[in-house]
Amino acid sequence: MSSQPATQWFISAPANPTKQDTIAKLKERLSKHDYAEIFPFNIPEFKVVGVNPDSLMVLSDELAKNDTVIEAAVVKIADSLKTLLNNDIEQWKQMLNVGDKNVALYLESFSWNTMKYRSDKTLKELADNILNEVNSIDAVMKTKLQAYGVTKATLQGLQRKTTGNLLVKSLNDIVKKEHFVLDSEYLITLVVAVPKNSMKEWVDQYETITDMVVPRSTVKIAEDDEYALFTVTLFQRIVDEFTAKAREKKFIVRDFKWNPELLSDEKKKYQEIVATEKEQWSKPKQERKVRDLLNKHYAYIDKSGGATEEVIDEALQTLIGDKDYSPVVLFALNPII
Repeated sequence: MSSQPATQWFISAPANPTKQDTIAKLKERLSKHDYAEIFPFNIPEFKVVGVNPDSLMVLSDELAKNDTVIEAAVVKIADSLKTLLNNDIEQWKQMLNVGDKNVALYLESFSWNTMKYRSDKTLKELADNILNEVNSIDAVMKTKLQAYGVTKATLQGLQRKTTGNLLVKSLNDIVKKEHFVLDSEYLITLVVAVPKNSMKEWVDQYETITDMVVPRSTVKIAEDDEYALFTVTLFQRIVDEFTAKAREKKFIVRDFKWNPELLSDEKKKYQEIVATEKEQWSKPKQERKVRDLLNKHYAYIDKSGGATEEVIDEALQTLIGDKDYSPVVLFALNPII
């Protein structure tokens, strides 16, 4: 099916005389009228022999509760994905996949993971395993989303500093060493944001805002649509007074001191945050694709050696228990540099 139908049903019907016959008959009856398409939903024969009917009733009630919990977890993940994609609905729909398949295709080609959820376990054990895994996924997603939220907020804060006006934006890429009086025991250079309509007033008045301002020391180093950025040199001991009196005239002294090491650290921090944000968003998808590709490429290994598939499955299950199986050995190497 090329697109997800408006309604999908799960049908449990008697095998008459076999499952394959039942599916074939349903396809014949429904598909020829173009009413619906039929796909087998393959699940194993579960362990129900000798199970107390009362315990099945209790389990049925538990499954209804589990279904609510699992649905809520899935909806939460879907909503979180939509938020991460800035509510881009089309892109969101494209990414609502199970593995490398969209939901409709996944259901149409569903196959029970017998390695992870062994059919020789009781229904209660299987239900508990599935619920525990969903709860684990929910907890992991919550942690990852919190970490991503912190990173995103930090990145947005840094981006605001690079995109705002000269009153608030970072000065790292604007000011230069030659704009400052350095290594002076008494003098200091300040950077002042001046409203564009007050530039003449600044030039005329900056020397008299307080005493001890170096005459003719102001230089305009940048401007945007709202502000111009000026430097001014004065005695260090008058900085607080100058800052306060300048603010009264709407001349805002920026909190900035020339420090090349600090500038370099801030640029490095920004680059690291950008890289972290991208990694937290894309890494899980890429790793899953790589694992899937390797599993498909080396799938022939499971069928070599002359042993039957049943013997291989039994031996593997003894070794790995409930863990995911892959025909290729893969280790995650954590870089140390």
